[in-house]
Amino acid sequence: MAGQKPYRMLDHTSDIGFEVRAGTLAGLYENAAFALFDQIADLESVEPARKMQVSVQADAPDDLMHAWLSELLYLFEVKSMVFRSFRVEAVSRTSLSAVASGEPFNPDRHAVKSIVKAVTRHMLEVSADGPGWKAVVLCDV
Repeated sequence: MAGQKPYRMLDHTSDIGFEVRAGTLAGLYENAAFALFDQIADLESVEPARKMQVSVQADAPDDLMHAWLSELLYLFEVKSMVFRSFRVEAVSRTSLSAVASGEPFNPDRHAVKSIVKAVTRHMLEVSADGPGWKAVVLCDV
């Protein structure tokens, strides 16, 4: 991911929004997680020293994206883990299993960029986009 980021920011008056694209569904979920954490912290200072297995299930791809990002945000808020990289091991329309790599949050080393309160369902979209996939995500800040 050197250079260009795998997402683009969306203008929104009170929330943080981003659009993510990828050639595969697994890549879409990986890029969305990176976009979320890139809003939370300066990822250049995060070492991928600790790996955590993350699995979620939902009824539809949009709900799965919400569950995935919400679970990662929960791990940041409750377990104080800040993640830098993500590898989706298995994904379907209703389930996802992945490994998130990062380290415990350290305020002396990790600069906070935004305080993300929640991943919202407002405007949340996961859709096929030509040969690949697209997602739109808004986060409450």
